[in-house]
Amino acid sequence: MNGVATVKKARNAGIDFVRVLGIVAVVVGHSWNIEAVGRWVYPWHVPIFFFLTGYLLKNDRSFSVEFRSRVRSLAYPYVFWLVVFGLAYGLGLANAARLGPDSIEMVIWGGSAAYRPFTTFWFFSVLFFTALLARVIWRFPKMIRWICAGAGIVLGLVFGPELAGTPLSIASALPCLFFVVAGAELRSIRKRLRRPGLYGSALLVLSVACIASNVAPAMNIKGGSYGSPLSVLIALSMCVGLLLVSESLFAKASTATSLAVTSLAVPGLIVVLLHPAVLWALGVPDEARIWQFALVLLVPWLAGLIAVRAGLPQFVTGVAPVRRWRALRLSRSRD
Repeated sequence: MNGVATVKKARNAGIDFVRVLGIVAVVVGHSWNIEAVGRWVYPWHVPIFFFLTGYLLKNDRSFSVEFRSRVRSLAYPYVFWLVVFGLAYGLGLANAARLGPDSIEMVIWGGSAAYRPFTTFWFFSVLFFTALLARVIWRFPKMIRWICAGAGIVLGLVFGPELAGTPLSIASALPCLFFVVAGAELRSIRKRLRRPGLYGSALLVLSVACIASNVAPAMNIKGGSYGSPLSVLIALSMCVGLLLVSESLFAKASTATSLAVTSLAVPGLIVVLLHPAVLWALGVPDEARIWQFALVLLVPWLAGLIAVRAGLPQFVTGVAPVRRWRALRLSRSRD
């Protein structure tokens, strides 16, 4: 979700395409809050972002550097948009004479308890704590990391709702750590995969077949529902498959195509945070109409593109100054 482009190194368009796909899936899931849609997007649309966090995790970064980076890219935007939405939400309830302690508690407690326009705030708080937790265990051998990741996902399978019910859903960092460690594991063996596109395609076909046959319940990480062990494996298979296929495709894509995808991925934080506000402002029901979905998807994305292009501060966009629009002119990464 947070940019990896710098003045010195261009972004990986394959990864950015997966980001864009994940963001669209999140908006689709919130626009059509029905079983048929959730069955196809919930198994992977949130796990993919934790998986990418692990895939891009730097082994040599210290905890203090990680903390400062995540504060700037996640915590500050969280607070800024919480204040902006909180004021709008409070004024709206006050005008309707419905502002009360429960509403204020929901905004402050956050996590799984938050709803429109704060629907997606839980993701940023959980990602923040998961990244810090990963940095803590990264000083230990790989086997210890996997033991911690395995213990975390088991806790999610057994006590998921209780973990999600903590303030800011902070305890959900424990099961989400599994996908971060898995992403880092793929990165460690990525260069040894001679035919990544073929492996990724096979995993995608297998995952789609499992979802279509409804062999396992879909996950809902926000609510603390991790389904079954098979649900976790399907999510992991989707994450690996999507990334391998996307990187293989964009390895041969033109520079213009890669930059177009990257330009859409850069303002991703704003899109994820703002689209529930559009849903709330329009009063969209569980099943949106096509025109409503178009507004929910395009308005936040346009706002994000303008914000990044205008060079607004990182506490607004989540994008560091050296990662602003001019960084998109760099050639695509050959990683």
